[in-house]
Amino acid sequence: LQTTTVNLAKNISFESTSDWAQYDSKGVLNTPSYSSSTSLLGTRSLSIVHPGNSGQVIYAYENIPVSLTQTTSYTLSAYVKSSVIGAAHVSIETNGSPVTTSTDVKVDAADVWQRISATITVTNTAVTSLKIKLVVDAGATVYFDGIQLETGVGVNRYNMVENPSLEYVTSTTPNGWTATNMAGSDGSSSATSAFNSKSYLVNGSALTDKSLSQTITVSGNAGDVFSYGGWAKANAAPKKSDRSFQVTFTFNNTDSTTTIVSVPFN
Repeated sequence: LQTTTVNLAKNISFESTSDWAQYDSKGVLNTPSYSSSTSLLGTRSLSIVHPGNSGQVIYAYENIPVSLTQTTSYTLSAYVKSSVIGAAHVSIETNGSPVTTSTDVKVDAADVWQRISATITVTNTAVTSLKIKLVVDAGATVYFDGIQLETGVGVNRYNMVENPSLEYVTSTTPNGWTATNMAGSDGSSSATSAFNSKSYLVNGSALTDKSLSQTITVSGNAGDVFSYGGWAKANAAPKKSDRSFQVTFTFNNTDSTTTIVSVPFN
């Protein structure tokens, strides 16, 4: 069993225009820009073009709610491609107040994708949100992709799933997910969870195939390896050929075919 990485960031590969905002100390570039010509993991990245003005700082950011009962460390990581060495880094703040980071590494190569990170340890349990920032503070064209915010010190493998712990919810369906054939008694639940505070409750039916699914836009090469899985807690009927209680991964191939692999929970 491998370590489960719960990615707390939102819109992590910028396939939509939601969740992220932008700040410019000069008050000019206050709207995030996205690039369809340069990306690492999907079809888009977030791009910042710094004009080179002295003292100008531009950063894209989003606010992540947290609920703390004890001292907790958080690590923010991003894949970055910068035209200039040392022009970009990532940073974390608590409730808008800067916190000294134990890691704040700027890009040290030009025109290649590089993963960089920043880590903080939050000792104040009254903190209710973290601001994660993608910062450019020197003249350069910089692309960001594959954002991850996770608990702990150190960077783990990138989790490509949006809202993987089903924590962010609108109505009864987790944001970024599609519920199919669910009933009124199915939906987001705070009764029990494997990670954070929420899970998704499904009341199984012998007459209905129910699913919670997400489409993930990816790019890559033949031979790339993907690991997938999930957590479930259930009072489930024994597995038979006409029953399914499983995680299914469907590859939508460029030739319009599909490849399906599944792992049963029981």
